[in-house]
Amino acid sequence: VILTIIFIATVVSVFQIFLSQIKRRSRKLALLKSIGATNTQIVGLLTWEGIYLLIGCLPGGALLGVGISYLVLQIIKLTKGSAIIFYLNYQMAGYGLLAGVAAVMAGMIIPAFYAAGTPLVGTMSKPPKHNAQRFKKLLQGKKGDVQAQRQSFVSVTLRHISLNRGKFLLNLAISAITISIMLSSVFICYLSFADYNKTVAIPNRPDYTMEIPYGLDGIYTIYYSNAIKKIPGVADVQGYRRGNNLHLSFEKLENDEIINDFYQLIPESLAEEHFAPAFKDGKARGKLYGDEHVDTAMKVNMYGINPDSEIGKAIMNSVTEGKLDKEAFKKGRELILLMPNYKKDNDAGELSSYSDVSKLSNISKYSRMKWLLEKEAGYKLSLSKRFRDLYEHNETIKAGEYVVISADEEIQVGDSIITSYQPYEIKVGAIISYFPDENIWPFTDTTESYAVIGSSYLFDMMYKAANNGYIGNDYGFFQMLTLFDTKFGNTILHIYTNNKADRIKTDTRMIEFANTLNAKLYNYRESNKLLYTGALNNALIIGLLGFATSVIAIFILYNILTSTARQEKYRTGILQSIGVTGRQLVAQQMAFGLVNSLISLVIAHIIVILVMFLTPFGRPVESSFTVFEYIMDVFRRLELYPWLIHFLVCLLFTAATVFVYFISSRRVIKQSPVENMRV
Repeated sequence: VILTIIFIATVVSVFQIFLSQIKRRSRKLALLKSIGATNTQIVGLLTWEGIYLLIGCLPGGALLGVGISYLVLQIIKLTKGSAIIFYLNYQMAGYGLLAGVAAVMAGMIIPAFYAAGTPLVGTMSKPPKHNAQRFKKLLQGKKGDVQAQRQSFVSVTLRHISLNRGKFLLNLAISAITISIMLSSVFICYLSFADYNKTVAIPNRPDYTMEIPYGLDGIYTIYYSNAIKKIPGVADVQGYRRGNNLHLSFEKLENDEIINDFYQLIPESLAEEHFAPAFKDGKARGKLYGDEHVDTAMKVNMYGINPDSEIGKAIMNSVTEGKLDKEAFKKGRELILLMPNYKKDNDAGELSSYSDVSKLSNISKYSRMKWLLEKEAGYKLSLSKRFRDLYEHNETIKAGEYVVISADEEIQVGDSIITSYQPYEIKVGAIISYFPDENIWPFTDTTESYAVIGSSYLFDMMYKAANNGYIGNDYGFFQMLTLFDTKFGNTILHIYTNNKADRIKTDTRMIEFANTLNAKLYNYRESNKLLYTGALNNALIIGLLGFATSVIAIFILYNILTSTARQEKYRTGILQSIGVTGRQLVAQQMAFGLVNSLISLVIAHIIVILVMFLTPFGRPVESSFTVFEYIMDVFRRLELYPWLIHFLVCLLFTAATVFVYFISSRRVIKQSPVENMRV
């Protein structure tokens, strides 16, 4: 699309330049005709002039185009993404040259034929059609009452605009097209980052995740985090502990619509991973413990955080319901419950167990509920603030109520492991249904429902063996870990790098560090970089094409304004002769430019908004949205839109338009009244 716009803009630009030159040479063309030159000779003369110019400029233009392309690729390489090789496709380059030649020839041909109509006397331009009859009738109607009125420079200017509105509308149209192209380019560049924003930027995905198969105490978590930060290129490390199979019991839990539908969908062979044996009708397998709060519980994940750490502060600042007592939270008397907002599109009717057990078992336990409910029951689960007013809030458990939690202590007696639970009644101090500020990984990725977030103290109460120090190469300890499912918990370290990091060196150091802790290392950095580099490549190309098109359009506007200024030299001379100063004329032109740019900005924003709603970007994600909800959702998709760049583009366009209006008339204004009125 942008290439088509560039082709059309080139045609119009060449057309305007040649037409302006022909008008300036009208006397010479009339002189040639007076000595016998025919129309065919005039057209041929101008055509050959254009061909000579084209032949002379073609090599330089081709080299300049190749050089700019090479420069853009070098800029892309600086992002240190995938290797980019400069390759010139001669066939496509030939097509490009032919398109350029065709655009230039198309722009020259009409002015050449126009020049053939140069009269021997008079002017080439027709005077504007003023409505003389209307003014005559107006004067006749006021006969006898006509009084002289004082005319200011502003009133004269406004009347001149009304009588020549066609020219001003043309200038406005060109300006509106120019800024529309510029803002559309910014918007399309933003769309280029859609996959990157969705996968990396919005969920705040780290470059690496290190999963240590046992829980570390607070001192060693900080120690290992600081050790990782010393690796060149590492910018930040966020650590916490995670425990599996925490039994969460609440009297109304079985009546929760989300949990009830998930319970019906989960196959029996996988139900025990999410529910205790006596939950509802006993679908889950396993032995009863003998405690109601344990046997009727739902199994969830627990996250132990340090409230004073960076991730701890971020989580506590993300509370959307309730008021958390920080001291009570630290001492394990309060917890935070993660309950994402949801929306059920339709009534799926009677639900049954999902048949493809092997496929479901390959899906991570942490995101299994979200995947199954969205696929089979028409649900949408989200922790995004984008849907905070559009989705429903889960009211099953409210802030201030108490839940009972417990975890299997897995006590080893000889060669046997005995199940042991110690239930604790804990107050739900706060609830997070969406992240109001920055999203926190991995919650925005898995969207777990009923995840429990507690302090390090509460985590130690649940997972008493998940408080280890330095283990080293104690293979006996690692062998023992395989005998227990939940007792030792896990330590998770999310690692973020900066742009200065050397990929190979950082990867090597990370692997070495993970091996010393017998930890799993998840490398997201390569995929993050590929998504970012691909988006940046597209954005640079689109931005360059949009910039080139805008420059051509501004150049067209400059030529039109310059031609108009020359055509109105006589009027300018009259204004100068009756006392209008050069400063007033300059201020007038700059005011024209400012008003033109402001109106163009309004038009361009209307066009961009229409593009937003009429393209796939504006496609509603929910068929049940009201008009207001739909409009709000579309604008919330712009949460990462580069508003600063948008504002700077608007400011640059306004400054460029005012400058073009100023510079195009400067030469005429500098001349004396006699020079301007001289025919």
